[in-house]
Amino acid sequence: MGFFWNNLPERKDPMRLAAVPVMASLLLLAALVPAMTVTAATEAVVQVPKINLRSSPNTDSRVLAVLEKGTQTVVLDRKSGWLKVRYGDRIGYLRDRENYVRMMDSDSPEMTDITQAGKTQDDDIGRQVARSKPKMPDFPGPKREFAGVIYPMHDIALSMGVSGLVASVAIHLGDEVRQGQLLLQLDDAAQKIEAERRLVIFNNRAELNSLEKRIRRTRSLMEDVRQLYETSGSVSLDEVTRAELEFFTLQGRYDELSADKARERLEHQAAQKDQEMRRLYAPISGFITHLGVDKGEWVNPGKVLAQLVDTSSGILRLAVPESVAQPLRPGYTFPIWFEAYPETTRTSGEITFVSAAADPASGLVQVEITFDNRKLGIRPGGKGYALLPSVRIQE
Repeated sequence: MGFFWNNLPERKDPMRLAAVPVMASLLLLAALVPAMTVTAATEAVVQVPKINLRSSPNTDSRVLAVLEKGTQTVVLDRKSGWLKVRYGDRIGYLRDRENYVRMMDSDSPEMTDITQAGKTQDDDIGRQVARSKPKMPDFPGPKREFAGVIYPMHDIALSMGVSGLVASVAIHLGDEVRQGQLLLQLDDAAQKIEAERRLVIFNNRAELNSLEKRIRRTRSLMEDVRQLYETSGSVSLDEVTRAELEFFTLQGRYDELSADKARERLEHQAAQKDQEMRRLYAPISGFITHLGVDKGEWVNPGKVLAQLVDTSSGILRLAVPESVAQPLRPGYTFPIWFEAYPETTRTSGEITFVSAAADPASGLVQVEITFDNRKLGIRPGGKGYALLPSVRIQE
């Protein structure tokens, strides 16, 4: 009976034929569904003590926030050495360097506290966004003023890495400078001559060009001798060997000179670098607050020549009791004001650092509040105040 049914002619059912492409499409869609599933969001975890979250992917852009080590942000894009991230309700850019941030998937073992079984992927992403900037709780009860000192975002002592005679100083005390601007230069006449000498040596290709011509002629001669030996036998094997030996000798000499040229290129680059080390450039934008050198002076490596201060953002550094520091978290904002202008400079600042340890002598905990100082123009070194909860809050 099985043989009978298996050998019946197949009926070409129109409905059955029409269903074939439909089934094939369904199978293809089912195969593609896993590949099209949106994966959990990727996070960038800050690995350095502090890093600037900037408004644009360049180091001259405005600082939106200063993120502490361990702060987690949701990655939106990655391009040209920068990460576009979401930090709370802000979207900004972080430098994409391996030792600055660490990329992590939300389903990695280190992030198991982000995802929970039975939750949808949308819930996971929403939870990450909410956690990237802590939700600030309501602080009932009395508030208290805490005084602190204002510090600049960056305060850099500039020095040279080599010794030499100061040839020119391109800045004055109080000048505003831009990142990459030339500040001063040491005498580099000897280094300039050495760099030019190395360039002349590197550009000299007379022997290489001569060898290239000789190699072409020797290769042609070697091939002709081989052909004569293989076809007519009118030349001896010794003559073939001599022609090959001459070709390989010239080729070896050419390779040796090519390696010499590579070395000469590196020596020229080293001479240029040595010359460049006689110039001091501004590592950041800011103001010159100290200038301790003049033209004609001799300077040694490590001697402080100038002080460069970036006041675009300020840091109000406080020392508060443990009971006050306990509920504070990076990302919380509080009202701040400044002694010099108590009424006109009231603004808000964001906590960017809460020390994990109290000072053994006083028992106080260091807290830093960062604020945008571009419009305020508050000078570092003054006194500022913050209004913080004065009692311990159980979260």
